Amino acid sequence: MKFFSNKLKLILFGLFLYFLLIVIVGIITYNKNIRNNFDNTGHIERATLITKNRQKSDIKIPSKIDTLESFEFEFDIKQYIKMDNLCISTRSNFANFYAYADDKLIFEKKSNINDFIGSGSFHLIFFELPKNLKSPIIKIRIEPLVKDLKDTYLSEILIGEKTDLIMNKLFNEFNTLAFCVIMLINFIIILVVALFNKSFFKQENYGVLHLSILGLFLSVYFFTQTWLVKYLFISSNTLIYLIEFTSLPAIPIPILAFFKYKLDVKYKKIYTYMISLLIANIVIQTLICILRKKEYVQMLTATHILILISMFMIIYTFIHTDKKKYPNKKDTIILLVVAIPTMPILILLYILTGQIYFDKVALIISMAFVVIEMKELFTKYYSYKEDLLQGEKYKLLANTDALTGLKNRLSYNSFLTKFVTTNDIKTAWIVSIDVNGLKKINDAYGHLKGDELLKSFASLLKNEENKKDNITTYRIGGDEFFVLIEASEHFFIEDWIAKLREECLKLEHSEGLITPSFSAGFYYYDYKKDKKEDIEKFYKMADERMYEEKRKYKFNLM
Repeated sequence: MKFFSNKLKLILFGLFLYFLLIVIVGIITYNKNIRNNFDNTGHIERATLITKNRQKSDIKIPSKIDTLESFEFEFDIKQYIKMDNLCISTRSNFANFYAYADDKLIFEKKSNINDFIGSGSFHLIFFELPKNLKSPIIKIRIEPLVKDLKDTYLSEILIGEKTDLIMNKLFNEFNTLAFCVIMLINFIIILVVALFNKSFFKQENYGVLHLSILGLFLSVYFFTQTWLVKYLFISSNTLIYLIEFTSLPAIPIPILAFFKYKLDVKYKKIYTYMISLLIANIVIQTLICILRKKEYVQMLTATHILILISMFMIIYTFIHTDKKKYPNKKDTIILLVVAIPTMPILILLYILTGQIYFDKVALIISMAFVVIEMKELFTKYYSYKEDLLQGEKYKLLANTDALTGLKNRLSYNSFLTKFVTTNDIKTAWIVSIDVNGLKKINDAYGHLKGDELLKSFASLLKNEENKKDNITTYRIGGDEFFVLIEASEHFFIEDWIAKLREECLKLEHSEGLITPSFSAGFYYYDYKKDKKEDIEKFYKMADERMYEEKRKYKFNLM
């Protein structure tokens, strides 16, 4: 077991290194080779800003414009103008967007001011330029809508042939998309395990489930960040915006839930309060947004503060948890080493620069989560399955008759209990069987010969059970057998018993002095007619008929 566990960890670590190597090689190859295949795409890096009073100044793209008034900017596309299917892509942030070429309006995107969250959020802009442009100058007009923001952000502007532009973004975001897919698959696998092995998660193995939910939240958040998803759902920008800004504040919740069950129990209440606060934050921010009081982006500071508090709370409780009392503490070290220092740094960089760097480290963090999840899942689940298998073996032994291999009296009693509580069986034939002449064989030839007869007869019943799924056989004591045949009243029970007698006559028997035979009685059970009665009562009725036949057998021997 220990050898297998260590071998499994080695395999998982090897897979992790292999995947990491593929990613690194892929990034290098992409940077050197793949980008060269998309020479028909580029970034607009400089533009001329035209303010309301027609003053002009040179600006970098992307950049923040220190105004909430309407403004224009223009840029030169001279090097791209001869391309076919020339397209431009950017993002409009809380503003109406208008594009002009040759002094004509060629595209407009008005923010969905009447949407249920007000300004309509970040819109992906993607439009084709007219053919045969006379002037290489493209003019953009921006009308900001949210007046209490500090500034207006101009997103990056991409230009190029349509197909190349899409493929360029696809390859650019390959790592992020791969991360999202891996985490979604991981979540689905663990969800399936949870659904089919509920008892496994009842044993306080919630850590795996919490981390898989964390993977789900991360993948949803990063999916909504990608250009490709925004392009595919370009008509549902508002919904993408809603998902993006509700999944971000939800990310700390499964992390806190994970640590809640790993660290000192005296901190559980604090973790519960913090989780409740994070949920309240999501609900309140969504309500404020729906009521059009503020945009999600304006409330990001509150979300960032709560995330930072959550991280510091985890660090504090981790330090003050005694590893001798809580051995699970060591399982969280990788998560802390990777995630805890990274999150505050990324948030700080966003506050200082306005740039989101989460996608840059997504692969590193995701690999840490995947390794932790898989290690915990494989180790605990394998141990759980081994215990379950061992328990099943003991249960099978306890419920199996050692001599014949049929189900025993204990199994029969369990069946009676289950039958009374569940009523799963609607119609069935209850058959009571008793092997004839066993006492004579025991007296004349010894118990070993008697046991041979019982085993031979039991093999006939076992064959019947193996041939048909609706037959269950029990040895309930000595030479007594119980057979349950789940079938309708049209089943030919007498023919079945007659055939069994024929097979019984073919059995080998001691010295040929006693012919193997049995006595049988039966009763037909119908749930509609007999549902209020105990099945043992019907077995006794079948048993009485068997004893009638037994008496006839003994009388014929006299």
